[in-house]
Amino acid sequence: MTGGLEGPLALAAGAAALFVIANAQNIVTLQFRGQTETTTLIGAAVRLYSEHMWAIAALVLFTTVVCPMAQLFAMCYLLAPLNRGVVPPGFARVLRLLVAVMPWGMLEVFVLGSVVSLAKLASVATVVPGLGLWTFGALVVLIAGASTSFDPDQLWWQVEALRAEHRSRASEVGR
Repeated sequence: MTGGLEGPLALAAGAAALFVIANAQNIVTLQFRGQTETTTLIGAAVRLYSEHMWAIAALVLFTTVVCPMAQLFAMCYLLAPLNRGVVPPGFARVLRLLVAVMPWGMLEVFVLGSVVSLAKLASVATVVPGLGLWTFGALVVLIAGASTSFDPDQLWWQVEALRAEHRSRASEVGR
């Protein structure tokens, strides 16, 4: 019994792949007064930290890296085994973690803020959006799709059905 898990699983797995690419690539290249700066999302958080903006750096890292990574890992961890008819170990704990972190992922806010900032900077510097920014844009779409197609209640029902089926088989073997 695995109906309806293929779509959310495909979206979550695709988003996980894009997440790795987006965080490995430069978000933007800025050229200003002969200086060229490029950065990744994690590099931007490190830069904020080095500029003594610890709270902002922690918030950026938490909402754009830690929470989306936890969300994608948890979705794949839960959906892949359930799609094969197996209940993953720690199912309830991981599902609770997933439900808790989903509202904290703010990639769409980051992408929108980046685009607005880059548009404003374009009048004083040469701004070249990097592959990371484009990938984050695609990632936002996939995470939104995975989140909206993900139904925790459906997972609980499937887990209960799998456990009932397992108990039924165990009682038949015991006879």
